[in-house]
Amino acid sequence: MKHALLVLAMIFSSRCRALQCNIKRLNGAGHSAFVRHRRSKSGSSDFFQTTLLATANGPSAVRSLRPEFVDSPLQLLSFYKFTRIEDPEAIRDGLFEKLSNVRGLRGTVYVAPEGVNCAFAVPTGSLEEVMQLFDAEEERGAIPFFDRNSQPNIGNIVDPTTPTFDRLIVRTRDYILRDGIDVSEQFDWTDPGSEIDASDWDEQLREEGVQLLDCRNDYESGEGTFIGARPLNTQVFGDTWGVVDEAVRSRELDPSKPVHIFCTGGIRCVKVGAYLKQKHGAKDVRSLRHGIIGYERWRENDEGTASGKDSIWEGKNFLFDKRRFADNESRGTNREALDEQMKDNT
Repeated sequence: MKHALLVLAMIFSSRCRALQCNIKRLNGAGHSAFVRHRRSKSGSSDFFQTTLLATANGPSAVRSLRPEFVDSPLQLLSFYKFTRIEDPEAIRDGLFEKLSNVRGLRGTVYVAPEGVNCAFAVPTGSLEEVMQLFDAEEERGAIPFFDRNSQPNIGNIVDPTTPTFDRLIVRTRDYILRDGIDVSEQFDWTDPGSEIDASDWDEQLREEGVQLLDCRNDYESGEGTFIGARPLNTQVFGDTWGVVDEAVRSRELDPSKPVHIFCTGGIRCVKVGAYLKQKHGAKDVRSLRHGIIGYERWRENDEGTASGKDSIWEGKNFLFDKRRFADNESRGTNREALDEQMKDNT
């Protein structure tokens, strides 16, 4: 008995020293750290589980934890909103405090002066709790997000063993979408034009003479695109503005007529739409709500397939994951859709 107690004491002491070393290492590297203790049971013995929540100071400061496993199906959820945030660090900390109390929640949140970009895998029983944190009508909302003009992209429900996110991360960044635009030019990202549902998009693109811009990069457009789309053939999103300027100058693009734009998940179209309106005076810019991912999901359900029409999408939808792209006839994996929302090229 004494021998067993001695072994347990040595293990506990070793873990404490390791934890202290980690905290000193983080603090010594310009980091702050704090520790959360939780009592749990293992057999007949009680012990404390300790999760180290490390943060980095400065514009890339991170709040992170690895939540407990919850044996529940996971609802995939992603959304973004461009809105002026005066104190991103305060929003980051407020969101992390609230989100970390949701059992089993995993995902990534970016907070920047221009807005918020989120992707989650939510235990189905906690979906309403997470939604309320961002609801504009809820007093306890950390930031007013959901309203009649801004709705989340609710994906599929997956098994809890499906690879999604391994932890909850809330971090600040300079931008939620890097654009490469000269800082001397100011644009209002809350005025990007209108979003239209997949059904209306499908109907409008079947008309003659539609001006249709594919706002993705060349390696994405090369895998697949909508019939009749004009690819920008950029290598990075920051190249977009010069291509758009030249298209308007050469009259290949007429901003006096409706312009349809699309990307993978929708976030790039916010900046392209605002640029077309505010730089080139476009009066009618229409983007595809939830992007190609939303269109594919619409085609998969009864409303999309019941139309009896062939898809106006040709090829494959390039996605940033290990598979690199998903066939447009398959459902793909939800991890692809969520990871894609968090990329700078979404």
